Amino acid sequence: MTSAKKKKEACPCHEWTKEERELPDGFRYHYLQCNGCYRVEYPLAQAQRLMEYAKTHQFMFVSDWILAWMYVGDGVPISGITALQKQLFIILNEFAVENNIVSENPGFRAYKFGPYTETIDSQLEALAVIGLVHSEGRLNTSAERFCLTENGMVSGKKAFEKLTPEQRDKLRDLRHDLQQFTVQGIMTYVYSHYPKYTEKSAVFERTLHRRRC
Repeated sequence: MTSAKKKKEACPCHEWTKEERELPDGFRYHYLQCNGCYRVEYPLAQAQRLMEYAKTHQFMFVSDWILAWMYVGDGVPISGITALQKQLFIILNEFAVENNIVSENPGFRAYKFGPYTETIDSQLEALAVIGLVHSEGRLNTSAERFCLTENGMVSGKKAFEKLTPEQRDKLRDLRHDLQQFTVQGIMTYVYSHYPKYTEKSAVFERTLHRRRC
């Protein structure tokens, strides 16, 4: 399924709420978030302010996390968009929080395979268009493989280096740990720890049943 179709299914008529954010150093910005599908959009002026801020401060956009995450894989591709979505969900909801890394809100919502956000799909597509990410295998299946191109490795290194040395070591450890799990294993973890994202899951009961066996 394309991200465009997912967007259509997400919310036929967006109801936007202005979300104010203040960072630990006092920097303030806001974005709009839909009350129905949790999609996040930034007014142009706010997006520009954030990009300027990120040049001199640690702030990770979704695209930064995609690039850094692929970079620390040491050439091991990511197997499928479902795995990437769940891995980034763990990064943004656990790793970034535990390590005090201020990050963009991607707007995760409950979907057929658990937490999902169009932001990851759209950013991944954009990175592919500009030649930083390469994919091969059948699209939108677990057989699809994502990795960085040669230029992507350069951008991935830059994104990775936005983290402190300690944070980099921890991210490498996390990538190594999650690589040991199958997609099913990662989904089981997410479903059991974040039940509010399972209300629309097509595989929730089957996943937890496998976990209990």
